[in-house]
Amino acid sequence: MFDDFFSLINRKLTNLIKDKDMEVEALKSKNSSLLSILQTQSGAGTNVGSDSTAGVNTTGQSNEVIGENCSIDSEHKLHTLRCF
Repeated sequence: MFDDFFSLINRKLTNLIKDKDMEVEALKSKNSSLLSILQTQSGAGTNVGSDSTAGVNTTGQSNEVIGENCSIDSEHKLHTLRCF
């Protein structure tokens, strides 16, 4: 009885983590696309100034940190699931 219960919980949590990981990857891809558009516009001489370019670089670095934190969080969740 309890084994079935924990097995069900494990499957549901595993699926939830996979769904969230896919969502994070989709958001990273979206951010990357938007950053490349901004960088392309700034390189083409449009009205995007050098201040905006600095913001783009900062945003890119922020996205890398967020990605690393998400990876660490996902690993922690998987470790927690393995403990069951």
